[in-house]
Amino acid sequence: MRVLLTALAVLVALARAASVATVAQEEPRYPAMGSGHYILEVRDDGQFVILEDKSRWEVENRDRYVTVDWQPMESMAVRYAGGTDAFKYQIVNTDRDEGAVARWVRPQ
Repeated sequence: MRVLLTALAVLVALARAASVATVAQEEPRYPAMGSGHYILEVRDDGQFVILEDKSRWEVENRDRYVTVDWQPMESMAVRYAGGTDAFKYQIVNTDRDEGAVARWVRPQ
């Protein structure tokens, strides 16, 4: 019985260590999630959208046909969409009711 409890304690400790390592590897999240944003500019045929807080968003290829027509001063919201690749956010033009999957390009 003692061996079984010791083995169980080791497994729990390993699981906790793996969980801490996973959390430590997560990328920082964009700090100003939600609505209340507006477009400052759209660059490179919709590839990049820059918001009023100077945050820069790279739009995934398949959604650039939507963002190419977005205009400065249109209202925006930012949502965390998760996912397994680099494009973990959805930026939503609330004036047009259109959204695009995007990657936050963190400041250097």
